Amino acid sequence: MLRLLAIHAACVSGLVLTLCESAGAQWYCATKPATNVCTPGAAGPSAAAPNVSGLWPTRTVPVVLSGSVKRREVLQAAVRDTLLNVAKFSGYNFFECDETKLKDSTFNYMYIDDTDECQAEVGYSKLNAFQRLASAFKFPKRLVVEIGASRCDAGNQAGIAHEIMHRLGVEHEQGHPDRSKYLTVKRSQWLSDPGQFIAPAWGVGALRFDKEKFVDTYDILSVMHYPFSYFDEVKASTPNAATPFSKFIEDKYVKSKLAPSNFSFDSSRSFLGQNFCVSSDDAKFLQYLASGIEPALPCDGFKLVSMTDACHPVQASKILAVASMSPSTEKPSVKARTSSR
Repeated sequence: MLRLLAIHAACVSGLVLTLCESAGAQWYCATKPATNVCTPGAAGPSAAAPNVSGLWPTRTVPVVLSGSVKRREVLQAAVRDTLLNVAKFSGYNFFECDETKLKDSTFNYMYIDDTDECQAEVGYSKLNAFQRLASAFKFPKRLVVEIGASRCDAGNQAGIAHEIMHRLGVEHEQGHPDRSKYLTVKRSQWLSDPGQFIAPAWGVGALRFDKEKFVDTYDILSVMHYPFSYFDEVKASTPNAATPFSKFIEDKYVKSKLAPSNFSFDSSRSFLGQNFCVSSDDAKFLQYLASGIEPALPCDGFKLVSMTDACHPVQASKILAVASMSPSTEKPSVKARTSSR
């Protein structure tokens, strides 16, 4: 188990690819880098207004790390490594900025803060009336991503990726309409927070489940899925039930050879919601957000490349966060709050 955890830590950081491949631990990870990457500042699509509420207006995303993140060297390194890993498979670029030099900016930016929580609203929030008033007094315009709890701390980069992906516009995978064919939400979890299990009806968060705009299948390997402890299996005798969850796993992952031959129903249950990396379907949707929507997002709508005194491309860390990623049934505080609420 300790060896497996060490392998997963290396896989998430992306630093020991050979080890991951030889151990067979990377079959569920996205492996094909995005092909829609554009150089920030280079010629690209025009900066037309996005036609989807909550979509980031540019593929180059400004990021500010809070003082509390920077005071923890290992967490700071984990955040930067996670941003680079998400960038590799998404088509987005991340620039780290000095917040004190953004006081005259007119755009919002991702603000990653260590609050001992795991939560973020979904998508890009435009300036509301209060923020426009605040901007007149040079107050920062932060789109906050809260991390630091055990599920999204330095030892769990997947949890950090989960929250960053919320901010990019990705909802929880258990909101997928096909999930109810195989799994039902436990009553206690539903009563506690039903919003975590329902797909939004509009905005960027709804796109992943819109089969007319984005062809998507239910992905239990998504880093955006909650653990199996939140659910019960749908009995085959239930009206409108699909094939049993075990057969769904076999058909989608084993027979299609997406998973090793020894990947079983039992292992899938313990694995659900415990992913250690961005899955192939996660990457496909991020790439769709970056350039699959018309009009495609401009490369550098915020013109961060020209702000050389304020922003620079995120750099890889020189230390590797020590991961502790054993499967857990503990309630993960990875809540998403839609930007429309």
